[in-house]
Amino acid sequence: MTCVIRSGIYHYVVFVEFADINRMTRRRRNVSCELKTALQDALQYERGYQIDLRVTAIPPLAKSMPPSRIKKIRVSLRASQPQFARLLNVSTNTVQSWEQGVRRPRQAALKLLMIADRNPQALLDEPSTSQARGAAAVAR
Repeated sequence: MTCVIRSGIYHYVVFVEFADINRMTRRRRNVSCELKTALQDALQYERGYQIDLRVTAIPPLAKSMPPSRIKKIRVSLRASQPQFARLLNVSTNTVQSWEQGVRRPRQAALKLLMIADRNPQALLDEPSTSQARGAAAVAR
């Protein structure tokens, strides 16, 4: 079972592990008690107490980007709209509509745009041959 705890700008995901329910025919587990314990542990962690807990901080969602900023990123890459669209794996019409303010980029595209804004070279770098071989091996 998974539970998300929000605290300020961070979201904490609590994974509550249950024993295999199929094997538990003799006794019934009190799920609410286990969930309450997990939430109490998360609260103790949030208050700064040292506890044995695996914590994964989930960054907040990317905020929308104005059309002028999207065009500025494209221009900084010295890319035409079709080239920029290929870099982001979207259509040319999508890039045009973003830059004209007709549509807004979705979360995955916003994340790529943020990466391009902070480190434009990251979109232009080609994977090394060893990385390409590794990806091909995984695909098999």
